[in-house]
Amino acid sequence: MKQRVFLLFILSIIISCSKKTGSEIKKYPLTENAYSGAFDTFYQYIKTLNKNELNDDKMSELFNENFSMIIGNPTLTLKSISEITGVYNDIRNNTYSFICSPSEFNELKLAKLSYLPLTKNSVNIGLLDVFLCSEDRKPSYKMAFIYNLIYDESKQRWLMNALTEVDP
Repeated sequence: MKQRVFLLFILSIIISCSKKTGSEIKKYPLTENAYSGAFDTFYQYIKTLNKNELNDDKMSELFNENFSMIIGNPTLTLKSISEITGVYNDIRNNTYSFICSPSEFNELKLAKLSYLPLTKNSVNIGLLDVFLCSEDRKPSYKMAFIYNLIYDESKQRWLMNALTEVDP
């Protein structure tokens, strides 16, 4: 009698487990679909920066016209695409060169990336980046930032809205 009960018990466990292992497993994306456009904008910005193609046309596809940079006191607010383009060209071609001196700035690489959804139309993307400066392209300097991106309903796209520098 005990053997039959035990056998029925084992059989019910096996049947129960086979149903669970045979069921469909849900796969979750690394980012929520609602923010994939924000990441597309962000990656396009990194590509544009590395290619040194920072012009008004490309920047208007990536940045909100009222862009804030929190990198010290006071907060810098750029009120036009041409202002944003000018500041980013200066950073890319002068500041990065100064940081890499005596070597040349080669490329900005992403070391770590994370995101924080704020609303359905706003997300923060945090990053730790490294500068490749030497001839052998070894990482030689690191910086960390948080970009705030917003979805602009009128343009039907995600735009960079603000930048906050943080201690790496």
